[in-house]
Amino acid sequence: MLRLLSFAMLCSFANAAAPAVGSISPNQQFARKSSNGFDLVSLDDYEGKILVIMMMTPWCPICQTNSQAVGNGLLDHFDSPSRGNLRGKNDNGVPIQSVLLSTEQAASWDETNQSFSAANGFNQWGLDANAQRQNPRQLLAYFRGGFINSNNLSEWGNDRRRIVVLNLVNGSTSHSFREIIINQNFYTSSNNVAARAAVNAILPQAAATPPSSIELNQGETGLRSGLSTVSFGKVTPGNSATLTFTIRNNSTSDLAGIAASLSGEQAADFQVSSPINTTIAPNQTTSFTITFTPLAIGTQKAILNVTTTTAGTSPFTVNLSGTSGQPSPEIEIQQQNRFTLVDGKTKLSFGSAKVRSRGKSLNFIITNTGDAMLTDLALTKSGNHRKDFIVSFPADIQLAPGASASFKVSFMPRGAGSRKATLKLISNDADESPFDISVTGVGAR
Repeated sequence: MLRLLSFAMLCSFANAAAPAVGSISPNQQFARKSSNGFDLVSLDDYEGKILVIMMMTPWCPICQTNSQAVGNGLLDHFDSPSRGNLRGKNDNGVPIQSVLLSTEQAASWDETNQSFSAANGFNQWGLDANAQRQNPRQLLAYFRGGFINSNNLSEWGNDRRRIVVLNLVNGSTSHSFREIIINQNFYTSSNNVAARAAVNAILPQAAATPPSSIELNQGETGLRSGLSTVSFGKVTPGNSATLTFTIRNNSTSDLAGIAASLSGEQAADFQVSSPINTTIAPNQTTSFTITFTPLAIGTQKAILNVTTTTAGTSPFTVNLSGTSGQPSPEIEIQQQNRFTLVDGKTKLSFGSAKVRSRGKSLNFIITNTGDAMLTDLALTKSGNHRKDFIVSFPADIQLAPGASASFKVSFMPRGAGSRKATLKLISNDADESPFDISVTGVGAR
């Protein structure tokens, strides 16, 4: 943990809502330049490598300065000819790939992006968009912790440049797959030492081990010894959840003395049954169950150990986790067919409309992603121009878990110039009430 915190502390200027160093990124996509235009690629296409992503706006001088600092201080360090066999790799021999992504998708900037990428040591360049130059800045929005619904990049503020480093070595002995190693929006030479250390901390895959005689599945999911985690989800106090596990004999002789046991500080929260059969022939199976009955509120963890008395058989271990808590609602708001909003971070632009004429309307969907009723829903507005934003909100709605409802907001400016307000969605969500959404528009004469 110290290796993560030491670098994260240097990044205190990063957006507080941004994914933390040490967390796991989804399999994000972006457009990579190819000989035929752009190809849509994902993080998993870089499996086996350390990936350095620099997102920048090509016409922004500070973005250019930060990108040059990444090239000079991080990329050039690992690509130095003096590193010999480790050139292009970290100190543990893990290959490093870098890509410069433009947050400006217009074709008129392609030549600038290409030349800037080559001049500063990036292996590849592309767009933070899809291959058709659509849906821009989704990657930037994820790593900065919020999307701003505006094509004017100036409205994204200072956080329109960002360096992200990810471990894409599946099976690394030091980091999880797609673990975020660096995520910050400002990079200078003062970050070089910590950044190089963070990259060098990534270890390669563990040496290959012979196939296990034990194949273990939970339901239809195959498990990997020492790597897989099985979740029991959320269980309310006084209740329990049970999962079935199946053992298959992958060897050419009988497996005897099959046993399943639990270890770990919270092992008492899990109860394991004995396998139905303790001896199975090749290609035969037996099964057992584990029941999660939480004894305390919070996340509980244990380790499952499957062993046999057959000589030469290695134990099979799996991580177990479950959460206990009272049922609670969880609000999620999406702009219809576009993206999920972030409380207090999302900015939405309604564009321009003539004074006292109805302009653009946006539709929103509220979903209860929790496990209790979402109630007390109401929408209020604040700000000097709150009356410029007309809300159509359903009355007296309550949402069961998984249920959704929609509402609409229209812009009708009462005056000229910039118009701003905040929508406040109130509910019984414990930590997102009110859910704040910043809205802007321009009144035109």
